[in-house]
Amino acid sequence: MEISTKSEDNETRLNGEVEDLERNFEYLVAISDYDATDENQLSFKRGEQIRVVERVNEYWLWALIDGASGYIPSNHVEDPEKLEEKEKWQDEEYFQSYCHMRLHLEMLGDVARTIAYRNAIVENVSLVNGKTVLDVGCGSGILSMFCARDGHAKRVYAVEASILAEHLYDVLKENNLNDTILVVKGRMEEISLPEKVDLIISEWMGTFLLFEYMIDSIIYARDRYLKHDGIIWPTCAQLFIVPCMLSKVYEEKIGVWKQQYGFSFSSLQSKAIQDFFSRPIIDYDLEAENCLCNAQSIVYFNMKTLQVAELETWSSKFTFNIKKTGILHGFGSWFDIQFHSTDLQTEEVENALNMVTLSTGPNAPKTHWKNAIFMFNEPVTVEKGYTVKGMVKVKRNEDFRRHMTISFDVGISNSFGESVKNIAKEFKLWR
Repeated sequence: MEISTKSEDNETRLNGEVEDLERNFEYLVAISDYDATDENQLSFKRGEQIRVVERVNEYWLWALIDGASGYIPSNHVEDPEKLEEKEKWQDEEYFQSYCHMRLHLEMLGDVARTIAYRNAIVENVSLVNGKTVLDVGCGSGILSMFCARDGHAKRVYAVEASILAEHLYDVLKENNLNDTILVVKGRMEEISLPEKVDLIISEWMGTFLLFEYMIDSIIYARDRYLKHDGIIWPTCAQLFIVPCMLSKVYEEKIGVWKQQYGFSFSSLQSKAIQDFFSRPIIDYDLEAENCLCNAQSIVYFNMKTLQVAELETWSSKFTFNIKKTGILHGFGSWFDIQFHSTDLQTEEVENALNMVTLSTGPNAPKTHWKNAIFMFNEPVTVEKGYTVKGMVKVKRNEDFRRHMTISFDVGISNSFGESVKNIAKEFKLWR
């Protein structure tokens, strides 16, 4: 018979108390990276499990990570079960939208978009020939097929989460590319590839460049599967805004309520402004004549170094000098992406050899993305020499992770520096 000592009994009791304490802790998972800003905070990475000791207030938690204790921001963590439910619902909604052939017909019919990708492959064929390629969100498979046929890739992994993936096998077979291209059905974050790749290619851009945040999957694929000296196409992306005169839009949505069939409906204008202008209008074809001055880049992404945490909240200051007299109704936006062979800083991009650019701006061929415009509640008359100065802030939705809020804080001054109008407005895209 073994007789336990008093010290062993105490140890057993203490272990039991620790286990009870462990069970009482709240465990959350990080939904984005966080870098501590002082010694009282903890840093952590997306996906890391975090033990919460106390909910200090609405914004901060006291937590334990790897034996260290400190404050963490509450908007960077989530309950694992709730997170799984939210992500499952949002991802199902997102991927189901790509099951219908209408959307893929629209993208294939976007000549500017499709040819830009093909040109990137053809003009840089040495970067594809004999290499291994990963196509993230391959859709109809067109980019994978360009890589295989025109780029002479050794192997292409075509990853697609929607049910369209089940139909691609026959497409590849009828084009004699089934030996080169391997279709992998599933989310990028959930599938497994047998090797690292030389090139990642994807068409991840959305409205206002980031909407739907497919960019997360590209960053994940890069970190897990891209070789150290590998390449990402697009290599970089820039988002632009410009003050715009949009009289036709304003008249069609708001001005029309002044008079209808001899009756005034002007009392409904405030309701119309809320209904039509609380969100950006995302299907507008911006023309050069709409722009009151030159555009300004508000963000530049190097896809080789970009981190998900950088997408949570970011802002950019702007100053525009109005070039022509007109009516300022709001801002127009577009994005440019570039394909090239090396890691370049912003100032070097224009000098890159074999660089291919796809622009969705007003001076470029029209694309299926069109342009997002942000309408003020009230137009402002401006003259040449006026200044439009302020800040745009983009914040990712904490719960609906594919959505965002865009806020503008704008001051308009005349040529003498006198204030004409201050405008602050928030736009939801979508929740």
